[in-house]
Amino acid sequence: MPKVSVIVPVYNVEQYFDRCVESLLSQTLRDIEIILVDDGSPDSCPQMCDCYAQKDHRIKVVHQPNKGLGFARNSGLDLVTGEYVAFVDSDDYVSSNMYETLYRTAAEHDCDVVYSGFKKGIAPGCFLDVQEVDGYKEFRGKQIDELIPDFIAAPPYSKKEYIYEMSVWHSIYRADIIKNNSLRFVSEREFASEDIPFQIDFLKCASNAAFVPDILYVYCYNSGSLTKKFPIEKFDRMKKLYELLVIKTKEYDNDALRPTRLFIGYVRTFIRQIVSSEQRFSTKILYIKTVVEDSIWNSVQKRYKTKYLPIHQNIMLKLIFLKCKYMVYLYAWMFNWVR
Repeated sequence: MPKVSVIVPVYNVEQYFDRCVESLLSQTLRDIEIILVDDGSPDSCPQMCDCYAQKDHRIKVVHQPNKGLGFARNSGLDLVTGEYVAFVDSDDYVSSNMYETLYRTAAEHDCDVVYSGFKKGIAPGCFLDVQEVDGYKEFRGKQIDELIPDFIAAPPYSKKEYIYEMSVWHSIYRADIIKNNSLRFVSEREFASEDIPFQIDFLKCASNAAFVPDILYVYCYNSGSLTKKFPIEKFDRMKKLYELLVIKTKEYDNDALRPTRLFIGYVRTFIRQIVSSEQRFSTKILYIKTVVEDSIWNSVQKRYKTKYLPIHQNIMLKLIFLKCKYMVYLYAWMFNWVR
């Protein structure tokens, strides 16, 4: 049995693919399996996957019609034989000692999941080191109940938006928990995030979770933008995620403060993206009108007080509650300009 199974969804990443796979093949932990899921990629990635499989027996390849990132990961989960499972995005890469470090930590402390630090690309060639803990930190038993909301958003009055990174790529998960509880990813084509629901579902079944400060994963900046064709339908996916998280976290956050703050933050970023897009001004205003006049804000306003947020977020939320589409546009434009 391999110690770690690494699932890599592959779609239209020809220029980055070698870098990703080579970082996995060079792992100091040799006892791994690598599952490449070709998600109907239109470039040469399908052939590249097959070539790698011929060179290294640890590599498995799945070819399937395009289903999206979440469902591609699910296809990989169907083939897992390892003790732990990891997920890597194919335009990113990992440190050579990532899985040895995480697996050794998991084995020494009998952990169900271990999270690491990571480098986060914020511009081409520019990375920010993210360490969520100063040293080894572990949550056990009832402490997991406190950890789950922290994977969604920060509590009220916190100046930070998030406590822990919600993405699944900087961690390893005990495979038996995934298999025994039939855990799977939702589709990002239906929900704004496929990672957060998976994290919650896994942690609900876990006995413990650990963090190490080591920076092991490299999340690369993607220069692709929303400016050419703006996906206004993404707002519907945000609403569906919000509603799903309210249900999933009811026993940990009865007032739904964390899912609500996440939704508010997602929408604030979304509005800034509308403003910076290449759409005509009239189209931008129409999009913002669609957002601020949606009936979902009735439940948001009942759950979340504007005073819970730092001042600039507070102002934006008040403007949204007032449905002031032009003022929302102006404030988002000013924030983009300052940034």
